[in-house]
Amino acid sequence: MDNRYFETLAVPLPEDIEKLKWRGDFAGAVRRIDSRLKRDIPQALRKRLMIEKEILKRMPGQYPYTWTEALDILRDNVRDFKDSELETLWEEDAADWIYVDGEVRFRSSFLKNVLKTRKEYENRALDRGLVRSKAENFGLLNRTMASMKEQGGAARRFCIRGTLGILEEAEREGEDIKVYLPLPIEYAQVKNVNIRSVRIGDREAEQQEYTIARPDAFQRTICFHTKHRRGQKYSVEFSFENREAYLDFSHGSPEYIGEKCGGGKLGGGNHSGGNHSGRGANGFAKPADAWLAQHPPQIPFTPPPDPGAGG
Repeated sequence: MDNRYFETLAVPLPEDIEKLKWRGDFAGAVRRIDSRLKRDIPQALRKRLMIEKEILKRMPGQYPYTWTEALDILRDNVRDFKDSELETLWEEDAADWIYVDGEVRFRSSFLKNVLKTRKEYENRALDRGLVRSKAENFGLLNRTMASMKEQGGAARRFCIRGTLGILEEAEREGEDIKVYLPLPIEYAQVKNVNIRSVRIGDREAEQQEYTIARPDAFQRTICFHTKHRRGQKYSVEFSFENREAYLDFSHGSPEYIGEKCGGGKLGGGNHSGGNHSGRGANGFAKPADAWLAQHPPQIPFTPPPDPGAGG
């Protein structure tokens, strides 16, 4: 199963599975999915059901709090919180929730979301650190936006180290092992990826002990292939530049991204004046067809495919 399976999220679930899911009977929904996967069904529906199984596995863990636990959290963090207020938040869908086995469960991040979106609760927050971090985040956002407007964009260099170890009970001394760690793909705003260090245990790895996928690989990784020793960890340190252009469309559509961000052309017109071939009659740059195309599952323009219509 790869990322292309996610395109089938636009395919509706069978009604019985949908009902079980929203009642919170995830085990029952998985059983129905397994039963259907044994049948001869269209490929679009098969992929959709395989993705749904993964979603159902994760949902209960993302919504851990019962009604009573959510009340306790709010009483501990919001001054003079009343039981009826949670009822109101729930009815207004301001506190994210689902059913788990027929019981209301709230999302692990529901408190932060309530404080972020409801000013009256932000003002009553007992832990001012939660509110202060929100203000600091918005302050950073506003300063970054102002700088991008002035400079035509922003660029930052990041340095990241990723390390992976093996659980003690899973270690196999002296056996061949393959370990994969993710690397950034060079595309769009990500440029100049540089592998700074590759380590196995407390030493630099030899070149024959790892393989680095090409810069435009679909899912770029570094693969360690060596003999494992107990307690041995695998790490890679890399840096990359993230360049983001600021485009102000309030005064028309610019044809070029700001040079300070290293961008290229947006439109196909001549920059020398006159009647630009890359512009439409309204003076704006003609968008590429790809900009206006569907991108399922998030941007579908047509009705979703009928899962019973074929593979």
